[in-house]
Amino acid sequence: MRVELPAPDDISSAALEGALHLANNMNKKSMVLDYRIEEGRDLLKRLVPRFDVLVENARPGVLDGMGLGYESLRESHPPLVYCTITAFGLTGPYRDAPALAPEAPRAGGGMGVPG
Repeated sequence: MRVELPAPDDISSAALEGALHLANNMNKKSMVLDYRIEEGRDLLKRLVPRFDVLVENARPGVLDGMGLGYESLRESHPPLVYCTITAFGLTGPYRDAPALAPEAPRAGGGMGVPG
């Protein structure tokens, strides 16, 4: 199940039914849930036992502060696989910089290598 905030990501908002969106979300159930508010967090916590894997890409510590970090969620669902994706990692000077994965090669100069 794909759970996202009311403001969709760039891929979804650019072309809701576009080929890239469909390829990335094929056969997924989707819902919009605002986990920034208490009701949304409570609903997400009730849904977690249905998940095998939770993938999040918030800045480090953001979901921990909402009670949605790995330590909190594994209490209600011990077999949960919790995957954190960040552009700059969990440590280091840029750990709190908001970015999606494409930003990391740009920041490191990797986008200039192919030409």
